[in-house]
Amino acid sequence: MKKKIFSSLGFTLVELLVTISIMGILATAAIYSYGSSQRREMFFSDVETVLLNLREARSNAILSAVPAGESESPSAFGVHIERTASGSNWNIETILFADINNNNEFDSATDIIMKTDNTLQSMDFRFENSIPATTPPNNELTVIFSVPNSEIILCSNNDSTTTLLETDLIFEIVGFQRSIHINRISRFFEFSGDT
Repeated sequence: MKKKIFSSLGFTLVELLVTISIMGILATAAIYSYGSSQRREMFFSDVETVLLNLREARSNAILSAVPAGESESPSAFGVHIERTASGSNWNIETILFADINNNNEFDSATDIIMKTDNTLQSMDFRFENSIPATTPPNNELTVIFSVPNSEIILCSNNDSTTTLLETDLIFEIVGFQRSIHINRISRFFEFSGDT
């Protein structure tokens, strides 16, 4: 009489199901991590764009740059930051401009708009630590750099008569935060980390 000898030549159904389950869990984690990483990088890029516009306005003021099509340098260059509704989301629009009418405010009818940037994704921003302590602006802020000494003038378009000495612009999306500190007296702004 012959004995049947079974050899293990393949996988059992249980082994196959366990392997597929583990691969599914790892794939789900990788997809979530990639999506979160991509959202984070777009957010950091958006805030960096605001910072670059501030730096460009300051450089134009220091150099007393003359915008294309103009014969003389304006009295100031500035960045107008505005939060606009897009359905139920908020987008940030940043406008780099030359203050041609010398009023130290953004006036879309008369000032030269040099560049406009919109955020790639919905985010929120707010102002904190404003000096003097005023009601922080909800939707708009204009940062002016005067020619030739690049003195910083901060004004909220909710109350254009208020000149702030310093403020923090806080940009946020769920899980991430960046801030730009603007100080009028020492003429600097700095970029700080995320939470």
